Amino acid sequence: MMISDLAHAAQAVAPGEEPRFYDDRGCLAKDSASLPAGAKLYVQLEGGKGWVDVHDAFFAYPDGLRTPMGYGVTAFLTAEGASKADRQRRALRWDEVVRQVRADAP
Repeated sequence: MMISDLAHAAQAVAPGEEPRFYDDRGCLAKDSASLPAGAKLYVQLEGGKGWVDVHDAFFAYPDGLRTPMGYGVTAFLTAEGASKADRQRRALRWDEVVRQVRADAP
């Protein structure tokens, strides 16, 4: 996938495969069940401040955040940063984001 805005990007790196890039963190969450075993998953931190493993990040759904594919999820290094940004004052973990994206899928 072509990355339209690095600030919202994600990637999956699986042994023996080329990395898969996503232009929206939500796309990685949606695709995560189909990834090979052992794949490492990374997201860009809020504002494109660098890559972080999804299991080390805290996620938020801020009001008005526009992401390339419309998922509206962003990532922070701290629970405090995520909860301050989230419209419901939550700091979500990756498994919660995956569940929410799948629940919202048509």
